[in-house]
Amino acid sequence: MMSEGKPPRNKSIRLLSGGAEVMKELAREMKDGGQSAIIVLECDGDEGAFRGYISFRNGEIVEALYKENPKDGSWHSKSGREALKRVWKEALNQSAKVKVYSLGTDGEDNGGSQATESMQSGFAQKKMKKLQKEDTEDPAVAQVRAWRDEGYSVDDLIDKFAAGEQTALRTYMEYDAKIKRLKNLENALDGLQGKGFDQDYARLSSIVKDPRKVAELELGVGLLKRKVESRKHSQQPGQLVAITQTASDYDDVFSVVFGSDRMRPPDGRCPNCGAKMTLTVCDICGFVIGQETGPGPGLNPSMNFGNFVVGASNKFAYAACVSIANASPDQYNPLYVYSAPGLGKTHLLNAVGNHLRSERKNTSVLYLGTDRFVDELSGSKREKADGYIASLRKLDVLLLDDIQLIAGKEEAQNQLLALVNSMLSEGKNVLVSGDRPPKDVRGLDMQLTSRFESGLMVDMRPPDPDMRMKILEMKVREEKYQMPQTVLKYIAETVDDNIRELTGSLNRVIAYSTLMKLPPTVESAKRILRTNQLEQRKESRGRIELRPGHGYIIEEDRASMCHTLVQEKLQENWTALDISRVNPSRLRAKFPGLEKARVVWLTDRESDREITLQPSLEKIEYEIKGFMESASRGSGNAIVNIDDLQYVVSNTNFEGTVRLLRRMVDEMSERNSVLIISVGKETLAKQEIAILERELELIQ
Repeated sequence: MMSEGKPPRNKSIRLLSGGAEVMKELAREMKDGGQSAIIVLECDGDEGAFRGYISFRNGEIVEALYKENPKDGSWHSKSGREALKRVWKEALNQSAKVKVYSLGTDGEDNGGSQATESMQSGFAQKKMKKLQKEDTEDPAVAQVRAWRDEGYSVDDLIDKFAAGEQTALRTYMEYDAKIKRLKNLENALDGLQGKGFDQDYARLSSIVKDPRKVAELELGVGLLKRKVESRKHSQQPGQLVAITQTASDYDDVFSVVFGSDRMRPPDGRCPNCGAKMTLTVCDICGFVIGQETGPGPGLNPSMNFGNFVVGASNKFAYAACVSIANASPDQYNPLYVYSAPGLGKTHLLNAVGNHLRSERKNTSVLYLGTDRFVDELSGSKREKADGYIASLRKLDVLLLDDIQLIAGKEEAQNQLLALVNSMLSEGKNVLVSGDRPPKDVRGLDMQLTSRFESGLMVDMRPPDPDMRMKILEMKVREEKYQMPQTVLKYIAETVDDNIRELTGSLNRVIAYSTLMKLPPTVESAKRILRTNQLEQRKESRGRIELRPGHGYIIEEDRASMCHTLVQEKLQENWTALDISRVNPSRLRAKFPGLEKARVVWLTDRESDREITLQPSLEKIEYEIKGFMESASRGSGNAIVNIDDLQYVVSNTNFEGTVRLLRRMVDEMSERNSVLIISVGKETLAKQEIAILERELELIQ
């Protein structure tokens, strides 16, 4: 199967050579055997050095990291899915070195090699002998003894080592992570002592040394914090009370989340959304087995008012949602919240739903994405569709997210209009979110627009610098991670208009620092995020500098600058694809440098002399991917330009076009190339232009 090198001294490590099948075979071996391992890729070539890391746990990939050190001395890194692709690609090189650090399996070896099982057993026995020897210098063994001395319940871990069990080392690693979480929770719990909830405090203190109950402790400490915060707010006149807890809520939550798992589905999957379940509760949508007779609540339990950061840009929307959650059901009915993507609309809708389910247990609430609503109705028989709508009418509160996705879906809009009218006539609550005001959603039925505008409409704007810092500080506290203020300030200044991207950037910095065991610094954050727009604008001094791996938008009434930039890159020996609404012969006459480019005419017409492309999202994507595959076989970088984007939008739809652009930007990032989009300012709605500016970097 694979050519193996000389066996290393440590028998838990295997050395392999790269090749066409090496990663495929390793992945199959991990999955079939339910193994845990770390695979390290090393490759030194003429273009520089590469390092890749893939972590398997119980046969599944849980983390990937890729580091590249070109000859210029700089370092670039990727994580997640993008890193996984790069590691997989570099492993094809036969000169690559692949190291496999096996960490064991969950039980018997179901298809893995017997040698691996023998190695793991011998390794566990070695650990056991060192555990019995008091003067051992093994840090893992010393750590187990230290945990025991500190009062942590680690007897089962000691028993595993003593018995030479194959899973002993993996259990040790799990305990290491859990005890770190327990220590942070213990500190948080100490800060809640004497706050008026002595019974809750005593209950949590009794399990603070038990690694097996870390999830139970996290939930309990979170609930206790909310109780304390609620009491503090309720004692301050004029403050909105976000969440209050009754004395019995604590027991109710524990009985649901940590009770019997006899009713858990055999496959451990939520029947509502398909996600993994913790006992009887879905980790994603909060669906509870045995408690729901109609549609699942669909709520994300982690989104509540307590962890929503309020600032000048969103305080009106926040106040309206808190008022609905605390006041009569028909308050501000319907409520329509709109903003650009990633500013917290979904968080607020979920917070309302979670609060109502917590405080009014007899209130039926459902959070529903509009795309899911459309999917439930499309292709269904009339009887099934009517039954689905009838079940929704029984709800007390409907939380409908991303209403713009229903645009152009005539039958779904008719069903939704009837549903909303029915619920409002019965005094039931409807909350809707969208990425723009109803009247700006092209293809939205006028009756729906009128219905949404009849209630309260509130908008949310991008956060200011102070709010961005508060968001980052809160996320760092939630992750129990130490992060210098200088690094937080850099991230806040770099990502200035999207909360989702802001927290995602923070998570990448934390993940990198944790995996590499390096303290976070501004320099490392710059390398990880690969962007410093403020500094680059100063350095460019008005020059237009296209950076590989990025996507750009140019707002020009007549496409000109975009073609000029393509010409410039062709002079730098880049390969180019220019998709244009202009006849290629006329385009090449105006921009002679385009003779070296692949110029495609975006039109419904057919031509015997020119390459034509119909304005279909699928065909455009196929053309770009085909070009990129061809370019990757050559040398150097590539640039792709699409001018008159409004023509694509008018022949397809805006949402689909945005999704296509996102995929193409990811493609450019992976291949170190550039995407340019040209669009006329007056040809699209202002909100659509704003969305494009957030997805791509604007060239003035």
